[in-house]
Amino acid sequence: MSRPSSRPGSTPSSRRASISPCKVTAASMKNRFMLYFHPLSFYSQKVVLALYEKEIPFKRHYVNLLAGQQNEPWFLEINPKGKIPALKDGDKVIVESDNIIDYLESTVQSVVTLVPDESFEVGQEVSRIRKLLNCVKVEIITYGIIMHEELSITGCKLPFYVQKTMKENYGARLGTMLKLAEKNPSFRDTYLSKSQQTAQRFEQIMDIEQVMQELEDLEDVLDEMETLIMSSSEGSSDYDQELWLFGSRFTAADISLIALLNRLVMLGIDSRYFSEDRRPYLLKYQKQQLERASVCRLLKEIETIRKTMYWQSILKSSSFSRWATIGLGIGLGYLLYKHIN
Repeated sequence: MSRPSSRPGSTPSSRRASISPCKVTAASMKNRFMLYFHPLSFYSQKVVLALYEKEIPFKRHYVNLLAGQQNEPWFLEINPKGKIPALKDGDKVIVESDNIIDYLESTVQSVVTLVPDESFEVGQEVSRIRKLLNCVKVEIITYGIIMHEELSITGCKLPFYVQKTMKENYGARLGTMLKLAEKNPSFRDTYLSKSQQTAQRFEQIMDIEQVMQELEDLEDVLDEMETLIMSSSEGSSDYDQELWLFGSRFTAADISLIALLNRLVMLGIDSRYFSEDRRPYLLKYQKQQLERASVCRLLKEIETIRKTMYWQSILKSSSFSRWATIGLGIGLGYLLYKHIN
């Protein structure tokens, strides 16, 4: 794949797109946006990072994927595809992570520009890299590692209970979709379509050779990222300066890459792709992004959710009373609220 012909920073192509006069400021957006998501969802993480970067306030509605809430009729009314994230802005509903990020860019006035105008070279390159990273089959890699534990180098970081539930749910998803189609005739076509997709995806995930091929294909994508980061570093005279895919400016392409790198860490396969001896620039990038405020905030929220899931698994396997379960659930909910706010 071709490298950018010039590093953004000193050319007209790097100028931030002017803010449209019809945009509204982030400060005036309180209680306007409702995000349906889950912190452990890969695509949700991309949108949350964008919201944090642009300092846009939003209301949260967690969609419990382990409980299958994304397939319940109330959520299909919001997003007929039954996928998260989904952003509600008044009567509008925007789905797909990149579409949501683009919508926020065009709607909210902010000093931070994540999606540069494609009339400039940097905007074209950001778009190209986002599309390239979108080609990575994250679901197959994620479930493939969970289903074939031997492919993980250091072990998946998800709680055992979560991994166990993910395995069981995915195996039963086809039957679940058929039952839901019978129970909810108004969404019958949606459920039948999802059942076909589930069957195809399950076959891919259970084929270890296909999973290994996806892991191998990822090498070329990360080679491209290493080249970009190296080019960015070589064009800077300040070694300590934060450098991203396109110099000192942080873009939606970086959000896509950060979400991917953190997913590789979670699955315990990061050392395969970057280390001191293999893609050292990507390793430095990974360490740098962990110190960024938006990433720290997201990771804190993820950690709180993981702890919540851990205690929920303890309760499910113990003889605690119903009231103790409810009380602890309320307490964990309060802790999560405190972490977020």
